[in-house]
Amino acid sequence: MGEQMDQAKAFIDALPDGDVVVVTATNEVSRWLAKGIRERRDPVISSRCQVIGILKRSSTAKLMGRHGRVILHESFVSHARPEVRAEVERLAHGINAMTGPSD
Repeated sequence: MGEQMDQAKAFIDALPDGDVVVVTATNEVSRWLAKGIRERRDPVISSRCQVIGILKRSSTAKLMGRHGRVILHESFVSHARPEVRAEVERLAHGINAMTGPSD
């Protein structure tokens, strides 16, 4: 568990300071990661970070209307079914292109 915590801390610390949408594999991971972000990052910065869980293709709608840099958490990358991952990557690419360069 120590290595996993170190990876989570490094991920949180590396998040950009601007508007961010982090995609995780499940709502449980999302809650856990959002709590870590609130604990490790400045309140103003953490308030600009949204964390969402996407497990099923129907859940990809959670990305609609979001703004900010979309970042895929390792839990999503390693656990999402290929068709869900492809759909999220397509949506993330479009959102990121509209958002512009990260802070």
